[in-house]
Amino acid sequence: MSDAILTNPYVGPRAFEEGEGARFFGRERELEELFHLLLARRLVLLHAPSGAGKSSLVRAALIPRLRDEGFLVRPVIRVGAETVVRGDNRFRAAALLSIDEGLPPHERLTADELATLSLHDYLERHPAPDDAEELLIFDQFEEVLSADPTDRAAKAAFFAELGALLESPRIWALFVLREDYLGAIKPFLLPIPTRLTATYRLDLLDPAQARRAMQGPARAAGRDFTDAAATRLVDDLRQTTVQRPDGGSEAVLGQVIEPVQLQVVCYQLWERTAGDAIAVEDIIAAGDVDAALRGYYAAQVAATAAASGVGEQAIRDWVEAQLITETGLRSQVLREPDDPDGLADTAIQALVRSHLLHAEERRGFIWYELAHDRLIAPARADNAAWFEANLSTLQRQARLWQRADRPDGLLLRGKELREAQQEQRDLELSEDEQAFLIASQEQRRQQQRKRMANRIIFALAIFALGLLYGVWRISLQAIALAQRGSQTVIELRTAEANTQIQLRRSEAQRLAFASQDKL
Repeated sequence: MSDAILTNPYVGPRAFEEGEGARFFGRERELEELFHLLLARRLVLLHAPSGAGKSSLVRAALIPRLRDEGFLVRPVIRVGAETVVRGDNRFRAAALLSIDEGLPPHERLTADELATLSLHDYLERHPAPDDAEELLIFDQFEEVLSADPTDRAAKAAFFAELGALLESPRIWALFVLREDYLGAIKPFLLPIPTRLTATYRLDLLDPAQARRAMQGPARAAGRDFTDAAATRLVDDLRQTTVQRPDGGSEAVLGQVIEPVQLQVVCYQLWERTAGDAIAVEDIIAAGDVDAALRGYYAAQVAATAAASGVGEQAIRDWVEAQLITETGLRSQVLREPDDPDGLADTAIQALVRSHLLHAEERRGFIWYELAHDRLIAPARADNAAWFEANLSTLQRQARLWQRADRPDGLLLRGKELREAQQEQRDLELSEDEQAFLIASQEQRRQQQRKRMANRIIFALAIFALGLLYGVWRISLQAIALAQRGSQTVIELRTAEANTQIQLRRSEAQRLAFASQDKL
């Protein structure tokens, strides 16, 4: 097998870059149409669904074509990128930094110098040679809306400045936008000349294009991709489920294929196929697209762990916590060697080489993000399955506790805590897991102290009740004795009175008898 076959010609989940046009197939018609539309209209808005390959078309095919035409193509601009440049407008700062990074290091301006310049001033300082037309490409332009969405004043100021710049007939511009942002971007386009009425929609691949994108790279690299295998994979990738009128559902063949899914599946096929051709049997063995994406992610994480010595758990935690937002979007993270929440550089570089991560250098700082939006759901799903299969109850609960901002309600207690304390002897706990266990133990101690305090209070209450009861009983006895004493006195006095009465009666009788004797 030749060396060419050993080199995978598919890019996986990332976008094609400049210089990779030789393996970029299937977009010949779109390249011609977009190229001539841009020449004719000067300012063009390219929009497409997520995953359609907008960036790949622009970078791998359109930019080389425009350079051949004599254009000065400035470095691709990301207006939502994080930046160390400080100024009164973050979008201008990001745009200027994107352009400036394309210059040789000795020609670049300092961050403080960039912060004082407008877009027009910067381009005046670096004019196009021989009055050549220059092209500005704004990739992922939806970031102007999604980055800091509440700062409408900054957005309005940026568009006003951009509109003034584009009044020059020697400046062309291409804006690349996810089409679900088309409605939201329109109110900001008023200052832009033509209001970007010249638009081009890039659709997903149709079946014929998809077959060219599958077979072209493989055959160029020295391995056949059979027609039967290409047809089978195309049908697998465009299969969708629709609802029937009776409420049931059925699988049907759709009309489009996502390029990202195609590239990932073909990348996997290339790696797994040992022969000189990719055949139908290889397609069947590969499984469905979601399985291929998850398999790709899982394989690269495992390989990264083995190569770097960093545990899979740490890699997966870092990907999910740092590269994916709570709302399920891609997030960028700055490379900071001393960051306690960071990942070892050996692991990060391995992830970059595997095309799971995309690295972008800006002003000497390196930012990382997932290679494509389409990786988010598979990464989350595979992480969840891996955590469930490989982590203990303590470790799984610690992750939930940490991500929920450490609420007391998620701490372990009772039997679960006792089992976790036994498990920790056999586990190498992370700092977060140790903190979780300590917090659970502290909560148990607090509960024990609270229960002990409650018992003491209860005992004191019982004692107090007993004491009151005793006093009450004594009081009753005293009252009873007092009552009995009073009754005795009354009886004695009554008896004494009766005695006196009897004595008086007897004396009266004696006196009466004496009187009778005298008579």
